[in-house]
Amino acid sequence: MIRTVETLTEHGVLLRSLAGGIDYATPTGRMLAGIFAALAGYERELMHERAAAIGELGRSFGVSRATVCRVLQHDPVTVVPESA
Repeated sequence: MIRTVETLTEHGVLLRSLAGGIDYATPTGRMLAGIFAALAGYERELMHERAAAIGELGRSFGVSRATVCRVLQHDPVTVVPESA
């Protein structure tokens, strides 16, 4: 998103979020865009970590990732490794 805002700004287009009231043409607006981008990247990494953990859990029980997800949806539990 930051690259898109920068490219548009270079071409004379100024963005303003009507819903959020953020003006991306100002330093504060650009800072907020950077914060939002960082948070989105963080969330993507967390999703990848969760998917890897579910895959590892499935492998340890000899079942597929889909099976683990289905079980966790019906009966959420906290799985603590034995080494903890």
